[in-house]
Amino acid sequence: MPLILAWLPQFWQRGQRVFDWLTNVVLHDLDRPIELRHELDLSRSTRSELERSIIVSFSPLASDAIVRANIGGTFGVYHMADEYCHHSVDWYKDVRFVMRNYYCPTVLQRFPDKVLWLPIGWHGFASSIDARHRMPASQRRYLFSFIGSMDDERPDRTRMIEALSRAGIWQQESRVPQYTKLISKFYGPDMIDPTTYSVITRSSALVLCPFGNNPETHRFYEALAASSIPISRTCHSTCAHTHILAPV
Repeated sequence: MPLILAWLPQFWQRGQRVFDWLTNVVLHDLDRPIELRHELDLSRSTRSELERSIIVSFSPLASDAIVRANIGGTFGVYHMADEYCHHSVDWYKDVRFVMRNYYCPTVLQRFPDKVLWLPIGWHGFASSIDARHRMPASQRRYLFSFIGSMDDERPDRTRMIEALSRAGIWQQESRVPQYTKLISKFYGPDMIDPTTYSVITRSSALVLCPFGNNPETHRFYEALAASSIPISRTCHSTCAHTHILAPV
């Protein structure tokens, strides 16, 4: 019987971006077919269906729908988008297992036998990076690149630019080969297209990966997918790349 990868009604449009990451990376070696369901009605699903389902939950609203269904213990959940680690996780006790994005030590300690942390992976951009086109660092056009938005909620990015500017290696102030583009917001009118993003990433020896809303960013994994070297600072117990990925 196939594994069911499901979204709750009305949540598919916002959650479909993780489908590529889930099927091509997380579940890639699963020796079992995968059935995709854009809208799974928990109240009308059979127990057999639920027992082989992983439900994608990316917001408190989706989590509330799972709790209201009152049929916990039969299905697994892929909980994403809790980048501030502020979502309620009380409902974890009522489901079969949880795979979640964003490394949160307190959650892992609370449910050590039920919760598995998964890297957030790429944001869909890396899917167009062809392994055959990866170049050695010495042959790449840019020493480093950074494409991202700037705002008060992401002070780490501001500090990064200030440090590079003081060192004389940021944008026009430097002769260091680089591609840097500051955009107004993600998916804004000045956002570059995924293909161009992929070309720039795989043309960069280093990819600057300052913290976003969480120390763990899609950019970090997109750099790895392009065989570039992600550059990020260390932090304390909330950093997955410091405490889990670095030792690997």
